[in-house]
Amino acid sequence: MNIVLDSFPLALLSDPKVSAEAIAITNWASQCLTAGHRLYIAEIIDYELRRELLRAGKTRSVARLDALKTTLRYLPLDPATMLLAAGAP
Repeated sequence: MNIVLDSFPLALLSDPKVSAEAIAITNWASQCLTAGHRLYIAEIIDYELRRELLRAGKTRSVARLDALKTTLRYLPLDPATMLLAAGAP
């Protein structure tokens, strides 16, 4: 199964602070990957989250976001990606 992450779960995955929500989403993502699902970061979501993290001076979160791009799949911005991110069949 292909799963495109929205900005909120991606923000939790990139947050260096330990919270119940961050632990839950990290466990969920790990279970998905173990089950063979493909988790994607769409370029537009990366842009939105990165812009906010940089504005807020959250350099550790930016570094974690960069690291996630080595583990998860990255979808460059194009019409097919936008449809997939929107949940279109």
